[in-house]
Amino acid sequence: MEGTAVIDIEAYLARLGINNVPHADEDGLAQLIEAHILNVPFENFDIPLGLGIHLETDHLFEKIVTRRRGGYCFELNGLFGFLLDGLGFERHPVMARVWFRGPPATPPLTHTLNIVTIGHTKFMADVGFGGTTARLPVPLYDQAVVEDVDGTVSLRKNDEFGFMLIRETPDGPQNQFSTTGVPAYESDLALGNHYVSTHPGSHFTQMAVGGIFTKDGRVGVTDNMLTTRTGWDQKSSPVETAEDYQAVLTTHFGIDLGEDHRRIFEAFETVDVEK
Repeated sequence: MEGTAVIDIEAYLARLGINNVPHADEDGLAQLIEAHILNVPFENFDIPLGLGIHLETDHLFEKIVTRRRGGYCFELNGLFGFLLDGLGFERHPVMARVWFRGPPATPPLTHTLNIVTIGHTKFMADVGFGGTTARLPVPLYDQAVVEDVDGTVSLRKNDEFGFMLIRETPDGPQNQFSTTGVPAYESDLALGNHYVSTHPGSHFTQMAVGGIFTKDGRVGVTDNMLTTRTGWDQKSSPVETAEDYQAVLTTHFGIDLGEDHRRIFEAFETVDVEK
């Protein structure tokens, strides 16, 4: 890792709803991950608004902590890494290939997360993947299995792609992402972020997405389609008006975009549940 940044730990923990300072151990890491995914939304709204995604630490802190926005993996796991540093954890960022949507070819390195070393064990720590990510630290070794409220997550290692994170679903096992665990440099993160936020082949440039975990599921909005998941039971319904769209952002994600919510709604408006 190429460096750390000094951030306001107390303010960050308050953003996560944590009153105590977690210990730099597995329980403390689990507490931080759960609090993060329950309180900080996954979202890409700055992309359709034409604002771009900026990874400078001061910008991320102001956006996520001060303005109580969210972000996607390069933002969320980036700032989370500096929180881990400040709390005394040993960690490094890594890049990953996303297999979640069943790509027809080998996907590029478009995801980032942190690997945290506690004692003699390394753990995946991810607060920026979205829908079916692990809610707990995942030990980084072949055949590792973790049980969370969404079921079972496991790791399988292969020679080509490293460790594959797999989520068990009602439809069977579903690959999430793979990582070799090799430390990523700032230039790797900058390149991945540039691709994800600007390339026409990135789905983040083609849609507006937001999501946040709940204690027993997740709430998400893709363009103007609201989806609520409880366990594995999922319901979707269209958001009909710009006013309703803003209400969704405020109620579920705690986000107030001002009048910018109208720009997103008008750009991505749909009433077709099958979209």
